[in-house]
Amino acid sequence: MQANKEPAITKSQWAILAILMLGVFMGALDISIVSPAIPVIAQKLAVSARNIPWIITLYVLVYVVSTPLMSALSDRYGRKRIFLVNVAIFGLGSLWAALSPSFVHLLSARALQAFGAGGLFPIASTVVGEVFPEERRGMALGFTGMVWGVAAVIGPLAGGWLTQGFGWTSIFYLNLPIALLILYYGRRSLPQDQGVHEHPLDLSGMALLGAGFASLTYGLNQINSNQMFASLASLSVWPWLAGAMVLLVAFGINENRPQAPIVSMHLFNKRQLNIGLVLSFAGGVAEAAIVFFTILRSCSFGSQCRFLRDIGAGFSYHNVPDH
Repeated sequence: MQANKEPAITKSQWAILAILMLGVFMGALDISIVSPAIPVIAQKLAVSARNIPWIITLYVLVYVVSTPLMSALSDRYGRKRIFLVNVAIFGLGSLWAALSPSFVHLLSARALQAFGAGGLFPIASTVVGEVFPEERRGMALGFTGMVWGVAAVIGPLAGGWLTQGFGWTSIFYLNLPIALLILYYGRRSLPQDQGVHEHPLDLSGMALLGAGFASLTYGLNQINSNQMFASLASLSVWPWLAGAMVLLVAFGINENRPQAPIVSMHLFNKRQLNIGLVLSFAGGVAEAAIVFFTILRSCSFGSQCRFLRDIGAGFSYHNVPDH
């Protein structure tokens, strides 16, 4: 008796997977590609050492908040529509970043980029689950997840080459043809779908989650690594960290009430998922730290080197001179 053969992947499914992977790659790349350009950006836009890490921190923060929001919107309005909207938002944010005349302008552009990028990976994973047969689903999800590792490796290399050869704005202009390519082929190849429900959006959950992560991020960024315990007890740190804990606990309680919660809390009862989340968290922390290693590695002697050491020394923003 012959064993059942796994179903072959069609050309249309390969095309869908390629579009999804390119979208995820584009969003993941902008976490790390900007790191080699940070010294140049700081010089061109006159940014102090204590403020420059927000170029990356703000992107990650908005990305985290955008992910559940865009996932909920895709449930309501359809995967294809929200995925392409996310790509368009990311492209507009990239153009806005490339045209930045000031640091505040650049931060607003990075936030817009992250807002669009937040839905790319979760929606891509959902589309894979809906399009691919169960026997091939693991492989397709593996390819989609692999993009994150590739982007983490290629990002600093591409960022350094582009910044040196074409200027720091080129790292943002690079996204425009990629976004246009995804929009063109995505509109033709991604499967047309409808929303899976019409439940109202969990606005209270989104507000609590966003405020909680914003408070946590700001509190962590105020810690002085040279005086760790003293800074934790200061009014510029502990109220923000305490507020973050209160808001995130309130978020967990809130998610047990809506018909369509941002995060289904019962999922945390699954041991395999919890292990995966811990591993993912560890990987994210490592990647976030590596982003700044490339800056320190490319440091030259002089005031710029002192500036970069200020960033790399644990984000010691208090009592750090402006260079």
